[in-house]
Amino acid sequence: MKSLMISAVVASLAWPAAAQQSPNDRPGRPDMAAMQQREAEDLALVLGLHAAQRPALNAFLAAERPPLPPRGDGREGPEGMSPPSFDQQLAHRETMTGEHAAREREQIAAARAFYAQLDTRQKQVFEAVMRLRHGPGGPGGQGWLAGHEGPRADDGPGGPAGNGPPRG
Repeated sequence: MKSLMISAVVASLAWPAAAQQSPNDRPGRPDMAAMQQREAEDLALVLGLHAAQRPALNAFLAAERPPLPPRGDGREGPEGMSPPSFDQQLAHRETMTGEHAAREREQIAAARAFYAQLDTRQKQVFEAVMRLRHGPGGPGGQGWLAGHEGPRADDGPGGPAGNGPPRG
């Protein structure tokens, strides 16, 4: 009985704190902002960055992060409304292609600006970190930037063609 009362008191004390937490602060969910801050600090430490180099690192890391998913893609929902026409689908794809290309250009510009601020040793360490982060050659053996190009048409559930289970 005494342990039940202690449990009730502990639970009542913990409840207000749990109610005030944001969804990212709840147990079992990673705090993305804290993880991103830790990544920036770790990379700055490994590279031996100076304070003047930190803004370029932050811009580089922010550009690399995937965009937040859209709240809606402008298409009509399943509630008895008609699906988009083929022309509407093509227009949507064209818009998305332009947005993806613009995002890629931003990522490349941020990477160039950050890389240009590094000295020779920092560039060597940065390249080593990117190889560790994305594999020795990245997808297609093209280095760490190749990781932004997405899956190839011949990649299946098991990875590159020929490395996964047989299809058929």
